Amino acid sequence: MFASAVKKLLKKKKVSHQAVLTILYGGQSGNSEFLAKEAKKYLQKNAFTPRVVNMAKYDFKQLEEEQHLLVLVSTHGEGEPPESASRFYRFLFSEEAPRLNRLNYAVCALGDSSYEYFCQTGKDMDRRLRELGGTRLYDRVDCDVEFHQAAARWLSGVLAVLQNHGDEQSEAIHIEADRQRETFQAVVQEKYRLNEGSDSATFHVVLSVNHPDFSYEPGDSVSIVPRNPDSLVQLVLDQLACDKEVQVDYEGRSHSFKWLLTHSFELTTLSKGLLTRYQALVSSRGLEALLADEKELNRYLKHHDVVDLLADFPTQAGPGELVPVFRKLQARLYSIASSGNTHPGEVHLTIKQVCFSSGGRDREGACSGYLSQWLEVGESLSVQLVPNEQFRLPGQPEIPVIMIGAGAGVAPFRAFMQERAGQQVPSKNWLFFGEKRQQYDFFYREDWASWLGTGRLSRLDLAFSRDRDEKVYVQHKIRQEGTTFFEWLNQGAHVYVCGSVAMGHAVRETIRELVELAGNLSEKESENYMNSLMEEGRWHADLY
Repeated sequence: MFASAVKKLLKKKKVSHQAVLTILYGGQSGNSEFLAKEAKKYLQKNAFTPRVVNMAKYDFKQLEEEQHLLVLVSTHGEGEPPESASRFYRFLFSEEAPRLNRLNYAVCALGDSSYEYFCQTGKDMDRRLRELGGTRLYDRVDCDVEFHQAAARWLSGVLAVLQNHGDEQSEAIHIEADRQRETFQAVVQEKYRLNEGSDSATFHVVLSVNHPDFSYEPGDSVSIVPRNPDSLVQLVLDQLACDKEVQVDYEGRSHSFKWLLTHSFELTTLSKGLLTRYQALVSSRGLEALLADEKELNRYLKHHDVVDLLADFPTQAGPGELVPVFRKLQARLYSIASSGNTHPGEVHLTIKQVCFSSGGRDREGACSGYLSQWLEVGESLSVQLVPNEQFRLPGQPEIPVIMIGAGAGVAPFRAFMQERAGQQVPSKNWLFFGEKRQQYDFFYREDWASWLGTGRLSRLDLAFSRDRDEKVYVQHKIRQEGTTFFEWLNQGAHVYVCGSVAMGHAVRETIRELVELAGNLSEKESENYMNSLMEEGRWHADLY
């Protein structure tokens, strides 16, 4: 039976009609999709008829027929393609990738220069499309977290080439950051620790959002811009020997420098762009040498913050000179741990507090500390909804679901189970959950026990890595339950994975190996099977 299911899943599809110009996007936070839609709007305004396609749903067989292709793709973690782009990325670098001698293309790469492999996925795709015979319409642009201006210049340049204006940019295109998503006010309704006694704190936070337009589905996330802790802000002021009340101009308004350090600038992370701007101000030989040494620079970026930078490379510059140097405070994404049908007007979050010591002082994650430590019940904050179309429950409740989560990655599966428990149709649901110690770190233990008792949760497999000498992770539990796992796959089960990038890779490889063994397939065939699960909309990953 399994072999026949494999053949059915690998069956070829018909090629659909080709569009004149295709815009392909791939990302996780929604930035690439936002830019793809903006590109479509401007191209339509200039008499082009583009189509916009998510890389996760792109039919590979269309690629060799494409004439004009715009690629907007982000980079995940340490140079990894985001899940929605991973299938297309692997195809480009596979033996099946066709020659693309008729293709004209341009790549807009999105990334974060605080990471070592900045915009790596876009760089890789740009290079590979050229290797396959494609011709660049316009040079690739590598966009940092504040991507709007760079992306607008890229799109203007692409449009000029398409209109045969040469390399000169055509109309000035303006992409507004604040048009991307609507902002809602939320109030902290409840907050408590999930794992008292554990060596790492994880919190359950309930936000109340009273707005008729705020509506989400299980699998979606919220975006939150944090507030820097007062202690860190004071350390920056001390390093600069600066009056906290001094007024400076920022984005057309006057603010106290302390207010800007608290609400507007990244202090817990550094980026190459920030260091480059700072070097232009201080002209430090030491910083110049650091910027020239890629290995040391990446090490410095990973382990230091703004206070370290100011201490290691002092400056006499005042707040007004420093404001253009700082990096804008960036939003963080958190998976929603509740169903809107079960908890209308509420958003539940699972927050793992990032806290560590380095360089003789305690440090914490900007947003995890903000949500778990500094925000009090009754205080308000701004949130934005980030839909995740690639991480949704099947439309039919009778379709089986396998959920694989580690740590705070269990959050969306609590939302899944709340949603399915409220449906009238019986469903099959299986959870693999992993953490450190069962005594402390079994998040939402009572919820899972209740759903097991009612039969809503069909199976629960647990992997607590520190409860025994030999560490056991979720991928080990999957391997142990391989026979039943494949019975569920044969029944059409959807697979969901949420957790770290490393965990996601380990889980995927474990499942691929089981597919190879159970289906009597080659390694290549089992890889095609995994790709086909994504094509069928049965493979979903939300990794961070």
